[in-house]
Amino acid sequence: MKPYPDYGTGKYVCRCPAVVPNNTQGWTKVNTDPVKVGTKDNRPGIVKVPKPGKILKFKLVHVCGGISCSYRYPLTHFGCHQSFFGLFITDTTKQVLSPKLKHQHASFYSIPGSTPYDAEFTLPEMSPTLNVANQQELQIWYGEDAFNHYETDNFGIVQIDLYCYYI
Repeated sequence: MKPYPDYGTGKYVCRCPAVVPNNTQGWTKVNTDPVKVGTKDNRPGIVKVPKPGKILKFKLVHVCGGISCSYRYPLTHFGCHQSFFGLFITDTTKQVLSPKLKHQHASFYSIPGSTPYDAEFTLPEMSPTLNVANQQELQIWYGEDAFNHYETDNFGIVQIDLYCYYI
């Protein structure tokens, strides 16, 4: 795996472990290689679902790297600071598919019992389920980057694996 320096700082290098533990029983992994997601300058991770069907929920597994909403806060696996998750699953028009939020352009959300430092997290179940076609493109965005809110002080790149739970 190549090292990926942070945006302009050259100080952050991603070192991926040889084996990444995870619980994937009952899940379908979407990507072959880790998906890279940046925090600014329109850098979503792009994946194509491996099969058609109905998706109930998504799981994101940290592979390497880190992201943050500000240089004032340390890098996290999935968001910013101690309790804010910032990764969203969208369609190609940046329409948020998961998680569903009350405010359409909210950049962060919380998940009870989880932190953005965890090795993995599962997004809430979708109702109704998400119908997808074979090889349909999904994008993984950092919220502030997707909605162009306060992204200038964001930094970092994270690499993740994305899993779908089909029903």
